[in-house]
Amino acid sequence: MFLHIREIKRSDCRENDSPQVAVVYRVPKLSSSLSEIEVVVGLVVVAVVVIIVAAIAVVVVVEVTEGVVVVLVVVVVVVVVVLSVVKEVVVVVVAVSLVVQVVVVAVAVEVVAVVVLAVQGGVLWAKQTGNQATLDRP
Repeated sequence: MFLHIREIKRSDCRENDSPQVAVVYRVPKLSSSLSEIEVVVGLVVVAVVVIIVAAIAVVVVVEVTEGVVVVLVVVVVVVVVVLSVVKEVVVVVVAVSLVVQVVVVAVAVEVVAVVVLAVQGGVLWAKQTGNQATLDRP
């Protein structure tokens, strides 16, 4: 819905009323409303696909290089391309949201990787310590 402010003319008022400013809501035509809905749905679908691809890319990059800089650069490039193609405020919001989500996913994956490595190191240390204690016994 679009918000329009207009002045009510004297002819629009009853005899004793004075002209005043009114807020009028104009509903866009159904066809333009549908196209806007289609655009929003399309953006949501693109956002979900980009989030899934970015999450997979983050996991792959973390496994291979133990870093997320490459993934973040790729995501920023994708966002810039989307912005240059569509140039809508909604896309800016979605793009910023995507970048934030990718950063959160990347940090979460890094934290999980560090925890997994710590647990694996602890288990290995415990096994080695246990084996050494067994060997030291007479």
